[in-house]
Amino acid sequence: MNGVFWFIYFLVVVGVYIFSAYCLMRIAQDEGEEPAWYAWVPFLNLWLMTKLAQKDVIWFILLFIPFVNIVIIIIEWMAIAERLGYESWWGILMIVPFLNFYILWRFAFGQP
Repeated sequence: MNGVFWFIYFLVVVGVYIFSAYCLMRIAQDEGEEPAWYAWVPFLNLWLMTKLAQKDVIWFILLFIPFVNIVIIIIEWMAIAERLGYESWWGILMIVPFLNFYILWRFAFGQP
């Protein structure tokens, strides 16, 4: 029974990663940021987010400092939301569990 749980857990984690990477890739393609395939590679997807937020390299470096990274991610998502034509508070909603999937989908496929 324990193996079944871990297999289902693995499938959920992979599904979340695929959904998130695909949405980030779509956002990058829509905004003309290249290379959009960075969304699929760990750490490069953070670089792509920093480029989408139109922030400097120091913002990317700050993503690797514990606790500071949470604030930086929120600020970057706020900047991405504004770039996509949404209010900045949409980016703050990215920290709300499960709601962040809807926000990410909306950024990738919706209209502001």
